[in-house]
Amino acid sequence: MGSTPETWMTVTQALGNTYFAPVAVSTLLTGAGLVAMSGAFGFTDGFVMLGLVVWIYSAVSNSTYGRKLDQRTGEAMAAGNPDLVQQAETKRALFHVSHIALLTLVLAAMVLKLGS
Repeated sequence: MGSTPETWMTVTQALGNTYFAPVAVSTLLTGAGLVAMSGAFGFTDGFVMLGLVVWIYSAVSNSTYGRKLDQRTGEAMAAGNPDLVQQAETKRALFHVSHIALLTLVLAAMVLKLGS
């Protein structure tokens, strides 16, 4: 395959397609089922709507911009240019930190049941 970083990129991309995507869909379906069966909450409650919006945003941004960032990082690694690798890794890190911040916001909204 190549160097260890290139191999790691390949493995993590494969995990994203075979593991994380199905788990994300399962999480969405489980959450929607819980809301549908619950008499206490509905799809119009603020924290449920926020969760759905962030889930959609995350799915779309990961499958478009996130995939592009992974590709650029792989290309920089293959080129052997440490400056390009650093730039690409910094962009990937910021992208993932922004997702973690959004998911933390959603988790807090769900715990506090904001908008219900």
